[in-house]
Amino acid sequence: MDKSYKGNKTTKKILAINISIASMFLASCNLGVNTTDPQMSTDIQNSARDSLLVCEYRLIPSSSIKIHRAWVEYGWRYNVVRFKKVKEKFDVLQLIVEGFDANNKIFKRDRYIYDWRIEDNNRNSFGGADGQYSLHLQSKALPDTFRFIINKLTDLQNPTIADSFQLEKIK
Repeated sequence: MDKSYKGNKTTKKILAINISIASMFLASCNLGVNTTDPQMSTDIQNSARDSLLVCEYRLIPSSSIKIHRAWVEYGWRYNVVRFKKVKEKFDVLQLIVEGFDANNKIFKRDRYIYDWRIEDNNRNSFGGADGQYSLHLQSKALPDTFRFIINKLTDLQNPTIADSFQLEKIK
């Protein structure tokens, strides 16, 4: 009787140690979620649903540039809370441009940053992913109009202005 009791006690200790190790591992795990890089909403509806949307912009008509949608939202990233992926909003604004089309063969989406890039007047470049482009804004004071240039990058030291466009705030 003593042996079986001692065996149960040893089994319980091993089980407790395994549970402790598993708990520590799970507590330090981010479940494969990118919790480091800032993210952008996939569309304006998701931005509004997640209370990230600040305002919407539209393209001032241009002969060569087409944009599906543009909006300003709060910056955010994923975090893991109680083993669930949640969006964590932070106090920075970003402009999102969705569905950019320049009707020009040099502006291929997969060559963004290599052959061309969208910049503001201060030479701040948009980041690009999956056909969306985002620019972290330096100020919380949003202008009525954004002006951007598209640079062709044959020489990184001396980019050539290939086109430009403007976005105006929808009131």
